[in-house]
Amino acid sequence: DELRSGAGGVDDPLEKKSAEPRADDDPLEAMIAARREGRKGTGKGKFCHNCGEAIQLNDQFCANCGTELK
Repeated sequence: DELRSGAGGVDDPLEKKSAEPRADDDPLEAMIAARREGRKGTGKGKFCHNCGEAIQLNDQFCANCGTELK
């Protein structure tokens, strides 16, 4: 109980960190951020036939529901 309450100055390993990873800290995060930005306003009018989520032309699966796109 003491460990979970943070007594004694010990950090709780189960406590969620509030800071999200920054795209400029990691190349993979930068690639993910660029892909997400590319999904916004593609203007192509392509949507998943299962859930309606916007998709990119080269997507093989919906990033939202996982449905195979044809």
